[in-house]
Formats: sequence, structure tokens, C-alpha cells
Amino acid sequence: MENRSPSRVVFSIFLSIILVFFLIPVVIFVSIPFLIYREAIIIAAKLLKRDEFDAPVAPLSAAQGPEDIYRGEGRINSTACLLTLRGPPDIEKIRRVLTERVFNRRDPKTGKLVNPVLSQNVVHWCGYPFWRRLTTFDEQENVHAYQNDENFTCTLKFAEELTKKLTYTPFRHDKPVWEIIILPNLISDDSKPSSLPEFGIIFLGHHVLTDGFNLLRTFQQMSDTAEEFNFIKPRDYLHGLTSKKQSYWVGQVVKWVKFSLRVPKELAEFLADLILNETWRKVYEEGAKFKKGPLHGASRGEGVIVKKAEKLVDVSNLSKIKEIYGVSGTSVLFSAIAGAVRNSIFTPGSHIPGSVLITTPLPLPSAGAKLENSFTMGFLNIGLANPDPVARLKQVHAEVEKLKGSTLPGVIALCLKLIGCLPRSLIDSIFARGANSSVITVSNLAGPKGKSDVAGHELLSYNVTLGAQAGAKVLGVYVSSIRGKLQIKVSGDVQTLHSEEKADLFVKNFEKELEYLLK
Repeated sequence: MENRSPSRVVFSIFLSIILVFFLIPVVIFVSIPFLIYREAIIIAAKLLKRDEFDAPVAPLSAAQGPEDIYRGEGRINSTACLLTLRGPPDIEKIRRVLTERVFNRRDPKTGKLVNPVLSQNVVHWCGYPFWRRLTTFDEQENVHAYQNDENFTCTLKFAEELTKKLTYTPFRHDKPVWEIIILPNLISDDSKPSSLPEFGIIFLGHHVLTDGFNLLRTFQQMSDTAEEFNFIKPRDYLHGLTSKKQSYWVGQVVKWVKFSLRVPKELAEFLADLILNETWRKVYEEGAKFKKGPLHGASRGEGVIVKKAEKLVDVSNLSKIKEIYGVSGTSVLFSAIAGAVRNSIFTPGSHIPGSVLITTPLPLPSAGAKLENSFTMGFLNIGLANPDPVARLKQVHAEVEKLKGSTLPGVIALCLKLIGCLPRSLIDSIFARGANSSVITVSNLAGPKGKSDVAGHELLSYNVTLGAQAGAKVLGVYVSSIRGKLQIKVSGDVQTLHSEEKADLFVKNFEKELEYLLK
């Protein structure tokens, strides 16, 4: 937070000392044996499994791929994206465009396939994940109409429920960890026929395959109009640590020295916020009565509440608020989300925590036009105690500006890659602790500003859903926008969101926050 209390400052200094003289050396010392062990397993796999395995899963992706991909137990980490397009669908063209621009796309320098993992799946061997070649891969089976019925008709609500269910459905051992399902005829929820036909495409993929940013880039490659998506662009999180007057090698030394000196302070401040922020214990205790019995596989979606706004927000309204208060659009968005949490998740008269951590995915500089994980996480400590939306907006803006110049995203990227080098059992224990944190995850995936298409079909809307909320205390918020219209969606385990009514209240309070700031 912008004005840190004396106790947090003192605790941060204490943590920075502990980090420099104890924690960081211990982490390095303990990690070395695991890194050596991982390399030994990779070498052994090349010798013993060369006919079955293609390559080890990259560390950042390995951190997203639990062993239960095929069992439907424990943590599911799938991503499903529902695209609504102008029909009627040309399924053969969709398959052809996928084959030409995604499946068979080759690197112009090496001539190798850019996305060979599309014909593979993941297997764990000696605690580490590897991409396994599939001898029976058939593109036709992985790109198909729902129930193989090219005349299937359903409502948008059915499509959204199906999308949620699929994020918790285990993958098959003999199939890739992705699937594209076409819903040939979409009708409005009141069953009234549309003046122009619409259809849906659901892309389902496990997080071990790709993150949301690279998934959108894949849709962009399938566009005939080549209209660019407007999501957060990759950036160098070490930018600004060197001077243009310095030579390359001197600049590299200066950059890493500055980075190393700043890390203990910024990492200590983040850890202090994480430790000292109050949990939402009361919220979870009240939500315990809504919990259902043990759920497995696709049925775990029944314990998750997902609610999207029916009313779209004009992006121009965010621009107006930016101009009024001299802040960024991201600040406006995150401030409204924080206000919605304050006024909906906590019951009237209950204790409201002083602050909450908002975490948001950010693309790494290496993010490119291939299916992979190339992201890090940014963190903002947002005040909740103050009921004034304007004061909260200014405080959020200060946090956003602080994040822009922070080394923390770079540190988090290194930590995530290091975690991905650990055996699967240790990764699961780390993520299990993270799932029990009282934080808000905001996925800001902005789409094209103008008209766009997928395989020649006009793109009307898109909706991303993650399966990570089941059994977790983390509250998920998803933001998508297209043609100047923004839509927000909230998702959470029933123990956090409690009911559809509370989720609906969150959406309404988000809109009220923006309306208040526009006055």
C-alpha cells in the first residue's frame, strides 16, 4: 500500500534481513540437488524412453501440470474459452485453418513445428512431466461438433454451463490435453430465434499446454482480418535498470546488480503484506454450510459459482474516469473490483479486512505466437477499509504505478520456473497452500478493439473460465472486452461466494463503483 504502517515497515526490514542472510541462500542450497536430479531424470528419459517421450515439459508449464490430469482428483487446472461467432459454421474450414495456421505451422528459421505438443499428451516419470507422442492422434476427433451432431441446438446458458463442466472433466490417457467443441446453433436464453445465426466454439486445454495470453494469440493467428487482440503486451521487467550510454556488457552487469539490490526490499514488502493481511476467515466459516460432499471429476464444477454481467460496460466510461482523476484504465478496473469485493463478499455489519492482495497474470518478454506458458504474476496490496471509492481509486493507482517499476514480476517468474523443477509432490503442496490464500486473481484478457474473426467467422464475444477455483479460497475475476464493450465475470468456490445471489451482487456493485466515479 502507498502509506505503509510503521509496523509493516519494521517487519519488512526484518524480512529483508532474513531473506538476504538466510532464506535466499537456503533456497539456492536446497534447489541445487533438485536441479541436478531433474537433469539426471531428463538424461535417463532420453536413453530409456526415446521412442515414447518427445521432450520434458518446460519448468513454467510443469508447475501447472499435476499428475491427476487423467484421474479427476485433487487440483484441476484447465482453461476453457467459449467463443460466440456469427454462423452458420463451416466446420471443415475451421479444421483446415487450424491445420494450416496452428497444427502445421513451422518455425521459418529451423523448419520445425511450432506446436508439436498438439499431437502429444503429458506423462509423469520419476516425478517429472514429459510430452509423450501419441500414435493414434486424429485432428478430426479433437475438433468436432458437440455429440458429433452438426445440427445440435442449445442456448447460451447451456453453452456456459457446459464450458464450466468441461474445465473439471479429466482428460483421456490416449488423447491430447486439449479439445475443440463446436456448438453449431446458439439461440438466446429465452429461445427466441436470432435475426442472424450464431454458433459457439469451446476451446478446452489444460494449463500445462498454454496460458490465456498465448491462447488468444492462437485465435489471432486464425483470423482472416488479422485484427490484433488488445491484451497486456509482453514487457521486460528489468527495463529501466540500465542507461543507453553504457556499453552492452557494462549495462548487463549494472542491470543485474541493481536488480539484486532491489529484490530483497521489494520481496520483503510483498511477504509482509501476505503475512500481515487479514484472512477472510469469517467468510469461509459462513460458507462451510454451503459446501457439498466430496466431488470428483466433472462434478466438482457443481461446487463452483460462476456469474457474468448481463450488462456490458462501455470502455469509453473507463476512459472518462481516467481523464477525471488522472489515473490509468487498469487502476479504474482494479479499484471497481476491490469495491465490489468490499460491498458484496462481506455481509453488512461484518468486519472488513484493512487490505487485500490482488494478483494478476502478466506476459513475459518471451511470450510469442506459440502455445506455451510464458507468464508471471503481479501483486497489488489494495485497501478495503476505506469506503470512499475515490480514495480507493487513487490508492490503487499508486499500487499500479509501483507495480510497473517493480522487480517483483521478474522474481515471481524465476520462482515459478524453480517450482517447476521440483518433483510433482512438492509442487502440489506449494499450490495447495496458495489455493488457501485470501487473495483475488484478476485475469485481464482484452480482445480486439474492432471487428475480428476466427477462421472467417465474425467474432461476437469470448468468455474464459478456469478450473482452479474448485476447493480454493481464491476469488477469480475475469475481464474480457471486444469492440469497446467490457464484460466482467466472477468465479469462486461456494465456500467463498456462498450463492448465486452474492455473485450477482458482486457484478452489480462493480457497475455501481463505475457509476459513482463517473458522477
